[in-house]
Amino acid sequence: MKLTFIIFLFISIQHVCANIMVMDRDSNQNLKSKFVPLDGLYMDHLLESKYFKVVRKDSNEIIEIDPNGENAESLRAQTVFYHLNKARKYFKILGINQESQITVRIGIETEYHKKYHYKSGSKKKIYNNAHTIQPGSTWGHEIWFRDPKEEEFSQEYLDFRREHLRGIVPLSRDISMDYFINLVLYTGLSYDPVSYLSSSAKRLGNDLIISGIAKYITPEVVLFFLAEDTYFLDTAMIPEVSYHEYTHYIMSDYLPSVVNTPIMEGLSDYFATKILNYSKLSHKLGNFGQEVQEKNSEKKVKYDPKFDMGHGEGQLQKGAAFVLRALQVIDTYLTEKENINYAPKVYYEMRKYLSINSQIATDLPQAILSSLPFKYRLGILTRLSNINL
Repeated sequence: MKLTFIIFLFISIQHVCANIMVMDRDSNQNLKSKFVPLDGLYMDHLLESKYFKVVRKDSNEIIEIDPNGENAESLRAQTVFYHLNKARKYFKILGINQESQITVRIGIETEYHKKYHYKSGSKKKIYNNAHTIQPGSTWGHEIWFRDPKEEEFSQEYLDFRREHLRGIVPLSRDISMDYFINLVLYTGLSYDPVSYLSSSAKRLGNDLIISGIAKYITPEVVLFFLAEDTYFLDTAMIPEVSYHEYTHYIMSDYLPSVVNTPIMEGLSDYFATKILNYSKLSHKLGNFGQEVQEKNSEKKVKYDPKFDMGHGEGQLQKGAAFVLRALQVIDTYLTEKENINYAPKVYYEMRKYLSINSQIATDLPQAILSSLPFKYRLGILTRLSNINL
């Protein structure tokens, strides 16, 4: 009898610990399929553990495991389960524990309603994103992963992309007071002031025409002929999306995910880079994303007051990109002074000094300083000043 029980237990353990296919990034940051063990499952054929329950759309039906990943829904669910657990273990190392089970919804198309959970009577279906849901009267913490679908860009995003292209093509000359002062001085020193002034004006005119075409016409040409009209994003198949959403959950006791703000998005992006152990997010998406803007914690960005003006799609992305960069700048400094986990612990504590109404220019620096010992104040202030904060 004992021998039979031991054999049964051994077989059960082998099955639970068997390798399951998921999508993950390889050493070159390409998205590849691989086999991994899914630990902590309640049952060996269903995606449920103490920490996560992965269900189909807006039902309570737990998604079954397909070890070889041949079923598309199972592959997406397994990938999410694996990476959410990876995020949970990262925060556990920092001393931050998950207290309750999260329901994870794969392929949900329903609109969210903060009072009734789902927006009844709505025919609108949502695709191409992921969202962390606050607990309600009849539901707990949830993370939703939408299906990918090719959709047209909003006009707001097209305007943002046009503005971005123009911003990276500077005019070859700036008509400034300094330019005109130099022009007057050189004209006065010239042997033939009239000819010098005439040639300078002609040269300036040509430069402005050429650079004006580059700055204002080229972006239109690029958008019309080269840029895609549609986009899609398979959030379940991209590891850093799971890390980003799990961070929203971890921060939700002080920063509830009821609205996206640059600080909240930048914080979640920061932790996603730490868990991923790579500076770039939404990078090399392959078949799982098209026309999705890459994020990079190493990209040099300086504060612009526009980041704190409104929550439009374009400004939200720019503001979040700046917050990501600012957090990485301080992280580099604190890692040199302490250790690799010091800054992440500081940023977790920092959430206590923030709210969904916090502004980058005023509240973010104060929150960082309030979370640190006084001895680092001068070093932090210097580095914040370098990025215009």
